[in-house]
Amino acid sequence: MKKRVLFYFIVISLLITAGIIIYNDKEKKVPKLITVEQVYSYIYHPSQTMIIPVYLNIDNHYLANEKSYLSVYLSSDNNSKRIEMFELKIAYSHSETYLHETYYKYHFQLNLPNLKSDFYIKDCYLEISLVNQKTYRFYLGEFHLFTPTDKTEESLFLTSLYGNKKENEVYPRINNIALEFEDTDAIFTGAKINFDSEVLFEQKNNTLLLLIEAENKLLYQTPIRLFYELNQVEYEYDILCFEFFYDFEMLKKSGRQIYVYAID
Repeated sequence: MKKRVLFYFIVISLLITAGIIIYNDKEKKVPKLITVEQVYSYIYHPSQTMIIPVYLNIDNHYLANEKSYLSVYLSSDNNSKRIEMFELKIAYSHSETYLHETYYKYHFQLNLPNLKSDFYIKDCYLEISLVNQKTYRFYLGEFHLFTPTDKTEESLFLTSLYGNKKENEVYPRINNIALEFEDTDAIFTGAKINFDSEVLFEQKNNTLLLLIEAENKLLYQTPIRLFYELNQVEYEYDILCFEFFYDFEMLKKSGRQIYVYAID
């Protein structure tokens, strides 16, 4: 009988100890925020918004509450370029696992400023100030903002738009974009998806294939600007946003493009 009582005492003691250890581990959990390096490229339009994916390992952390924010800026590494962003809205998306830890993905949605000229930040940071007097800077990647073109005409009609990833490629980046148009005599002369470089392309009849250069930055949505000639006159054609895919395992596939920050 004594042995049985001793056995139960030991089991209960072990369970209590285990419970205390688990509780202490939860108490010691370090709040963290993750951003993933990617290309943020936009053509300005009043209805177009910038969406920044942000991951938090604490559910309902105050950084996921819009009321926590005083100001939001996009800035370059040395602050030589800096623009204030407005109308922050935060929406929960889903959860993902990274290094055996659960992260909650939120979309930070911001209105784009009408800058009247093209704007580019090579290494862009999200800079935030909070009502609790704390400030943070999180790395985002590249930021491109085009002004809308005024060199348009009405004879070019897009009938199909789709994208492809490189075969057997897990990494979340577009490899090429195909555009099909109604019968047209337009001769395409160039294409851009960001501010600082043109995209190689192939034209076959009314189909245009944009060849996206491989780069270690996520690219799953992008604007498109096409340059073409019609009746010896040069024109431009804008597509505000082409979203190729939405990945629910972005952290699992992004590797070195992941930036982890300890927060309060």
